[in-house]
Amino acid sequence: MQESGGLELQGEAIRRSGLAVPSEILLGSDETKEKYYAQAQDNLQFEDGFSGTRNGVAFAVMEWEENRDDFSYHHLLIHMTLPHKITGWVEFKNKASGWPQSRPGVSLKKVGVPYSPFTKAYDLRASDQTEARLVFDPVVIEALSKFAADAPARGVAFDNHLVLDIRGDNRFELVNIATGQWSEESILRTLTDMAHMLELVDATASAFALKARQRA
Repeated sequence: MQESGGLELQGEAIRRSGLAVPSEILLGSDETKEKYYAQAQDNLQFEDGFSGTRNGVAFAVMEWEENRDDFSYHHLLIHMTLPHKITGWVEFKNKASGWPQSRPGVSLKKVGVPYSPFTKAYDLRASDQTEARLVFDPVVIEALSKFAADAPARGVAFDNHLVLDIRGDNRFELVNIATGQWSEESILRTLTDMAHMLELVDATASAFALKARQRA
């Protein structure tokens, strides 16, 4: 497993996505929101992480702990480098999650997707409807739903970046640091999560490869 310090480029894309900005309601002018957004990005620190390539798609996985007043959340952040760029900004969330902290100044509109399982489970908004449907096609949606299950999940696509945020347990904590204890259950859960995550990367790679062939 590679330390997160060696994943600078992927970490920068995750910062730009706004998914690792605390989910607080921001009031004030666009200038005030821009300052908060920039400060949150500057203070951001990732925990464990690793990277690789599957079927031509480079990916990286990191964890971020969101600390609130009296509790904290663990976020699994997955970055994928898409085979080609999009020109706009796309955001999605499932019903259990809140919207990402959109970049100040970005204008987004609700997008309908003609795929019933997605409509029932997810909300989608974007600056360009065509690009939104390009990113979240049925193959990607099915793999994402299998991986996220009932956990709060959301994501952002921009340039050639697709970043996903799934909230839940600390998936990399195979051994309890405080007690030194471990269990077969925690190891099995981590291995299962990783298998589903790689299926998601493979599904995304296959979907975009198909679209590329259709365009040729």
